[in-house]
Amino acid sequence: MSTKLYVFSSGILKSTKEKFLFNTGVGEPFDIPVPYFLVDVDGTKILIDTGISPGCIKDPKGTWCN
Repeated sequence: MSTKLYVFSSGILKSTKEKFLFNTGVGEPFDIPVPYFLVDVDGTKILIDTGISPGCIKDPKGTWCN
């Protein structure tokens, strides 16, 4: 049995630190990587967490702030 893991980046979400770390870095830029993964088990391929929501690309505030 052979298993391989491939790691990809689908982009970076840009925000500010206080939105993720309570009372820390108010207004300080904060980048969140958005990875996704491909697992290959003996030729069977499985995608895991396939990146940023399409809604986030078109309307980030509407998608993540509601």
